[in-house]
Amino acid sequence: MVDPYDQPAARHALAVVGVALLFLLIPIVVAGQPEQSFESWAKDLVTEWQDRIDGWRSAGNIILVLALAVGALGIAVTALQAAKRRTWKVLVAIFGVVISLLTLVKTQVYDVEHRAYFRAADAAQLRVAKIRYWIAPYANESERQEAIAQVRKLSVELEEIDERLHPTAASSGSGTALLRVLEPAAFAQAQSTKPDWLQGREADANTVYFVGVGINADLATAKRESLDNAIVSAREVLTAQLPIGPGYDPARLAAYLAEAGTVIDGHFERRPDGYRYSTLFALAKRRMAIDARLFGFQENVSVPKEAVQATQAVRPASKEYQARRERVYEQITQHAQKQVNPEVYRLYQAGRSLRLQGDPKGATAPLEEAVKLAPEFFMAWYNLGLAHEAAGKMVEAEEAYKRALALEPAQPTRDASVYNTYGWLLYRQGHYQSARPLFQTALQIDASHPLARRNLIAVEERLKGR
Repeated sequence: MVDPYDQPAARHALAVVGVALLFLLIPIVVAGQPEQSFESWAKDLVTEWQDRIDGWRSAGNIILVLALAVGALGIAVTALQAAKRRTWKVLVAIFGVVISLLTLVKTQVYDVEHRAYFRAADAAQLRVAKIRYWIAPYANESERQEAIAQVRKLSVELEEIDERLHPTAASSGSGTALLRVLEPAAFAQAQSTKPDWLQGREADANTVYFVGVGINADLATAKRESLDNAIVSAREVLTAQLPIGPGYDPARLAAYLAEAGTVIDGHFERRPDGYRYSTLFALAKRRMAIDARLFGFQENVSVPKEAVQATQAVRPASKEYQARRERVYEQITQHAQKQVNPEVYRLYQAGRSLRLQGDPKGATAPLEEAVKLAPEFFMAWYNLGLAHEAAGKMVEAEEAYKRALALEPAQPTRDASVYNTYGWLLYRQGHYQSARPLFQTALQIDASHPLARRNLIAVEERLKGR
């Protein structure tokens, strides 16, 4: 039987324990949640774009007024040309100076005509209205995820409107831009000289560029593989430069960011053994900053501010690393095409393409069939491991990675990526001692491998207890 005189003390003790537990749980809950709600962020996005739209309308009105003023003054000058009085001649001279000044302002301050500003404002206003529609209470998580996806799509469309209104050097191109859009392969083949971007292209204030190479007897397949490899390069570079932090996976964020990339140009060469196709792929920095926030809302994780800032300072991989990466891909690909029959290689290509398109479960079937028919097929084992890992099947992923590791030394050139990839899987599982030698091996093979260098530093910090 409980003594009634002890009940207040018991209740007090329970209250103290409850408060203590609450304070212990708050950091855990907060650490895994975005700092800002999706709804408040989307409202800020609407405000930002509405200000920009209002600015476009103001610019259009100013340009229209300038054009009307120039027209009116031009008519006045024409009418006064025949006048002989000194006063009228002075007015003609003054009007001529004013016309020149107004024209100078119009051409130097505003780079497009008033109709372009009005059209852009109308198109953007429509997207902003749709974003407002998606900022609403949600009945369930599925509706919230759909809202995030729609806002992402609309924000990309807004950026495209702005890009068309104020084209950058990367998008403006030359008079052959339409030909590149309609028939890039024909344009690439018609070029008399190789484009300079084949050697890599430096990032500018707005954009970071990546080059992917595809090799195949079929031109369309080589083109598709070159884009796949450009996206892989983008993911790798982004992952290496995004900070490692609690609560989010930089590799998943990098993959999300790379989805919004744009193909800028293409070039191919005809060789005795097939085609070598190169793709220039670009990521807009401002769009990456938006996507980094949307990724946090979609995954319900807190993306560090440092990660958002890192998207604005991304640099492409060194030309030396890019050249080695292309050489490794070319040699291992050509070796595989000779090693396995065409059907097995087709299965591998189908699985890899599905994996890169975000369907790891669909990718496992053709890849498993490929390794069943060709157990020594290194690239198929590696991609099967990547597909299993993306699908959340870590045991199967480890088995596939181990098979790939066993086959890697026999390849015509050493591939550091498989060691880094398996090491990162072990790192995320907390197996730091096992992960460290894999990163070390990757750097022994390729000392310039950006991910392996970053990951080795991270695992050393963990082993030191930091």
